[in-house]
Amino acid sequence: MKTKLLLLFSVLFFVMSVQGQNTITMVDPPTTVEANTNVDITFNYTTDVSTTYAYIRFKNANGNLTEASQKVDLGSGTVTVSLPIPDVAIGDGYSYQAQLFSSTDWGSSIATEDITGITVKGPSNSIKMIDPPTTVMAGTNVDITFDYLTDQAEAHVFIRLKDAAGNVSEISDKVTNNSGTLTLSLPIPVDELGTGYSYQAQLFNTEWSELAKHDIEGITVEKLSANFITIVDPPTTVIVGEMVDITLSYTKDIAIAYALIRFKNAAGDNLEQKYVEVTDYAGSVTLSLEAPANVGNDYSYQAQLISGDFDEILDAEVIEGIIVKVEGPSNSITMVDPPTTVTAGTNVDITFNYTTDLSTTYAFIRFRDANGNLTDINDKVDLGSGSKTLSLQIPASALGTGYSYQAQLFSSTDWGTSIFTENIEGITVETGVTAPNSITMVNPPTTVIAGTNVDITFNYTTDLSTTYAFIRFRDANGNLTEINDKVDLGSGSKTFSLPIPEDELGTGYSYQAQLFSSTDWSSSIATENIEGITVETGVTVPNSITMVDPPTTVTAGANVDITFNYTLNIDASAFIRFKDANNLTEISKVLSAGSGTETLSLKIPADALGGGYSYQAQLFDHNNNYAHLATEDVTDITVEAYVPTGENTLEIVDTSTDPINNGTLRRVNIKYNLLQTSKILVEVRDNEVAAGSNKIGEVWVELPPGNDTIGLDLIVDNGWPGETNRIQAVLFEGGTTWGTISIPEIPYILVGKGDGTITYRGQPSADVNSLFSQDLGDGYWSNYYIADGWKGPIQMNFGPVGSPSWIEYENQNVIAEGHKEFDIKIQKFSWHDAKDTSVDRGYPKALKDIDFPLNTAMEGQWSPESGGKGQLNMTAWVTENGDMSGNRVDIIVHTFHNGGKTRIKYDNNTEVDNHVFNNIGEFTANNGLTYQILRTLPGYLGEVASYNLVPDAIVQADPTADYTTDIITANVDMKDIIDNLIAKEAAYAGTKVAINDTWQINGLEWTVVAQSENTDSDGQLIPSGHGKFTFNSYLIPDLVKSLGTDDFDLSLQNLTIYPNPFTDSFTYEYDSDLSEEVTVELFTIDGRKVKIVKNNDRSYGNSRTINTGHLSNGMYIVRITSGDVQETRKLLKI
Repeated sequence: MKTKLLLLFSVLFFVMSVQGQNTITMVDPPTTVEANTNVDITFNYTTDVSTTYAYIRFKNANGNLTEASQKVDLGSGTVTVSLPIPDVAIGDGYSYQAQLFSSTDWGSSIATEDITGITVKGPSNSIKMIDPPTTVMAGTNVDITFDYLTDQAEAHVFIRLKDAAGNVSEISDKVTNNSGTLTLSLPIPVDELGTGYSYQAQLFNTEWSELAKHDIEGITVEKLSANFITIVDPPTTVIVGEMVDITLSYTKDIAIAYALIRFKNAAGDNLEQKYVEVTDYAGSVTLSLEAPANVGNDYSYQAQLISGDFDEILDAEVIEGIIVKVEGPSNSITMVDPPTTVTAGTNVDITFNYTTDLSTTYAFIRFRDANGNLTDINDKVDLGSGSKTLSLQIPASALGTGYSYQAQLFSSTDWGTSIFTENIEGITVETGVTAPNSITMVNPPTTVIAGTNVDITFNYTTDLSTTYAFIRFRDANGNLTEINDKVDLGSGSKTFSLPIPEDELGTGYSYQAQLFSSTDWSSSIATENIEGITVETGVTVPNSITMVDPPTTVTAGANVDITFNYTLNIDASAFIRFKDANNLTEISKVLSAGSGTETLSLKIPADALGGGYSYQAQLFDHNNNYAHLATEDVTDITVEAYVPTGENTLEIVDTSTDPINNGTLRRVNIKYNLLQTSKILVEVRDNEVAAGSNKIGEVWVELPPGNDTIGLDLIVDNGWPGETNRIQAVLFEGGTTWGTISIPEIPYILVGKGDGTITYRGQPSADVNSLFSQDLGDGYWSNYYIADGWKGPIQMNFGPVGSPSWIEYENQNVIAEGHKEFDIKIQKFSWHDAKDTSVDRGYPKALKDIDFPLNTAMEGQWSPESGGKGQLNMTAWVTENGDMSGNRVDIIVHTFHNGGKTRIKYDNNTEVDNHVFNNIGEFTANNGLTYQILRTLPGYLGEVASYNLVPDAIVQADPTADYTTDIITANVDMKDIIDNLIAKEAAYAGTKVAINDTWQINGLEWTVVAQSENTDSDGQLIPSGHGKFTFNSYLIPDLVKSLGTDDFDLSLQNLTIYPNPFTDSFTYEYDSDLSEEVTVELFTIDGRKVKIVKNNDRSYGNSRTINTGHLSNGMYIVRITSGDVQETRKLLKI
């Protein structure tokens, strides 16, 4: 019997030991996975903790990439979770990790298993639509092009138009290739109209199991017009005077009509235009249109469909924001023949030519020595190209050699570095002692044309009150012509226009400059003569252009240097073209009047082959609608096929290594040698090592065999740069496949991480939150909504909490395009809780459980010239049950409002498009402001209702004026606001919204809103929002009660805490014996516990130092407890 009992106890002890273990083991997880899919991971576990969480993670060498978690029950079990595999680089070096955590201690896991050697491969099945149109016409068919990849011998593809209820129309096809690109024509039903539609592309196997899917939201169906014209993908940047091919697509219901395209300037004036008769009832035409002669960034295209008798415009389309620029550098400055010898204490006129593509640019001219700037002068220069003269002071103390001039251009938005610089060395300064009366001509021309006038500039000094200057043109016999004028006492500069007689010709002429006193004309008081002047005939030379021995046999895809001689009697433009029956390629250059020789590099098309080609050289008067001046044609040019040699190579050349930000556009120049048609992919990754890194931007181009250099615009638009980033070029097969082509070396450059400034690049709104959301610290996150169809630049920079954050923007949308806005926010929100499980910030929380103020605050400032339609708001998102996908309202408290008289439509209980606008009452909040509760029922983004709380006191009196640049402060107790709103809603006599104190706050956010132009109730047009706003500081509370010293018993006596304020540590000391261990807890002022220390030394006079180096500066509450004895103090960390 004793043996049996012993055996029984042994078994029970073994069972209890097993039950006391904590283990987790993955069951045969796949070792090869596809990028951008989900993988089911099954695991067995054992836990002796009552509340345990299991985490399954997908990792690379740098850490966690994705994870899935699941609460597991006490004891043992088996669970399966779906683990997302992100769109990471294909290859090895990945791993799984399984961990168990106790809900009471997230600091370390209670069980861990790692499985390495996981490989990521490309997807076996995928489908992706390629740039489908987002606006379609009811009753038409839309071509949807898509790429697909499948591991099935036979598969089925479906393309669908859907609304919220399901499928509206579809088209399908069978595919038997493993990859390819197809186009299917999707019918748009005639009875569909409005927004909220989507496309869906699906790939199925023969058993009709789904293999892959791609959805695109935000599709609009418009009513089909019988007469319709649209501009198809026109270039948005063109070169001055170049010919631009514009394709127009049209439909019509009359026999004869005309399709017209034109350029327009900012004033709305029509510029160059072309039109053509169209007889088909639907089709497209391409017209070649000459770009404007002046640079600018505010041109537009206008397309019109005009009736056959030209008496009716049937349809029209305008595309704005067209940029016209000069060929060559976008920004340059060049000084024109500045004097190399100057006089101390005088002014020198410096003439310079410039080109700029910025709307506001400043030019600086400086006089310098070896130590830096001595004097300077600056002025604003206009967009485009031009010439200016600035008068530069030469210091009176300067003397000798070693001086220089410097010319620079600066953007008005960035004074840190110049956008172009020119330096001219070797300037000499002579003594400033001058004769009391002198006259000097400044660089007069030594060759002049008979019968014309010549401008003669001269400097003078006179000590007489009334002096006259004479400028003469002379031959050996004396004066031929002259001009004179009175000059002022002292020194100065003047320009006279001196006539050259029309009957003079040849050499032996001279200029003479003299000063005379008005009281004595018998002799001059100063004279200068300049000999050696030549007079040429005024007969106009003919205009001509002649190519010099151009090659008659060329290679497809290569560049050919064409040298030509020219003679011009005016400034003009030269064009060199390669042609068959039509122009194929061309290159142009602006030339000055006179004669000369130039060489231009002309591209031979890659698809040209055989004979029958020609060159054409032409001169045009670009100042007179490009009137033709001269032409030469060279025929019988033969194109030979390019014969590739050597090996496939890529090289990154002449590319900036400046740091990058989210939204940076970087021109990457690739020098290549290709033996076959290939795709060059340029990508940027967030680590200097490609393996395991994230691709944060890419661009690719397909090219025929050949060797050349091509520039690609790479945009960082798919994630955040790392500390070091890798830009690399990879070579792939051409066509529909993406097989890798081996090259000797993958070229790359490394670039650093920029200052964090984000540049918006038109990413779709559905992805914006995930693309741009940033952790600012202490529970604060940035968040973004940018409307589809937004036009205009946006930049922003959000520093960590406690530092300034700013948003700079220009909304360029117009009324006709509908309401477009962005909401850029700093928030605390329930959906961020999973990102920081170490702190409970209380979101969401029911209103009834909040018995303390929710004090929010903000301080900020608008930059000068900010204005237009916009707001600053504090917004609360309140839900019925804590779920943002369920019933919810947004409560928007305006703290700055520039929207005109919008309240009237609420006061009048207006209904527009099934939305009802009511003013349900007013109240005065505890910040002293009286708020109108302006309710929209329902809201425009799925809300049960949307509330705008607008105090009349903050509405800007003149919505068309610039914003104030004064500091803006706001303090809003959102608990007080919401309590008052609920009371007013309950008392409202009309339709009620059933919001009450059981509803929950899911998030609070400070928001900058920039809206497109609109009219207020008086019909006054309020322009679109533009400018820059900076948050100097902001505050959003956690939804937990802040701690105060009154919340605790003050019973621990003789306690000393020092120093206070403290820096990296503080010490506590007490003068009593304690019966239990001492617990020291440190809280932030809003109630978050940030440190706990236990001390078992309970003896008299005990002291202990608490280290706080990891904590940020600010106010803290320390609570010291021993059994029932407790004391609380406030401490300040500095």
